[in-house]
Amino acid sequence: MHMQSPPVNSLSLDFLTELCISLEKLEMDKGCRGLIITSVLSNQPKVFSAGLDILEMYGKSPEHCGEFWKVVQEMWLKFYGSNMGSSPAGGCLLSLTCDYRIMADNPRYTIGLNETQLGIVAPFWFKETMVNTVGHRNTEVALQLGLLYKPAEALKIGLVDQLVPEDQVFTVASQTMTKWLTIPGNVSVITTKSTLNLLFSFQLWCFNLV
Repeated sequence: MHMQSPPVNSLSLDFLTELCISLEKLEMDKGCRGLIITSVLSNQPKVFSAGLDILEMYGKSPEHCGEFWKVVQEMWLKFYGSNMGSSPAGGCLLSLTCDYRIMADNPRYTIGLNETQLGIVAPFWFKETMVNTVGHRNTEVALQLGLLYKPAEALKIGLVDQLVPEDQVFTVASQTMTKWLTIPGNVSVITTKSTLNLLFSFQLWCFNLV
């Protein structure tokens, strides 16, 4: 799947809605067993996603904000695979929801939940997703300081799984996807992922009830 929402693939309500609809269609397609997502922005070829569209939260009605965060949560529960360039804030969340994260090995690129640098508090499910990936202490430091990690730093703490040259990202992602799909029927992988997400989903449901 190619993301192309100029200028920087900001995750707006319309963009996320289309994204979730596309994912639902893929989930119903029995011929689709995995997903690699990448950016094909012609004006910013080195950007994966700049994250959530801040304008969707500024000066909007409570109803609009509720609809926006609902679709963010739906996106969070659906993703499976990814490759990337720079991924701040919501772009990092998009990557964290994937089973395997491949990042172009270029020190110009960064990834992280930098919400505090923008005067925003990362929602608890952002935090818990990162804790499950890099551990509590790394998450604590990263969120409080709003850190953006360069590729080598991201790999060191486990924020990404693999670094590859820019021109090999998609090739390596395809090879990695092929390895994951060798699991018979892929049922055990899907069941394991669903089990891991079950507590998160329940916590999110309780939060929405409140």
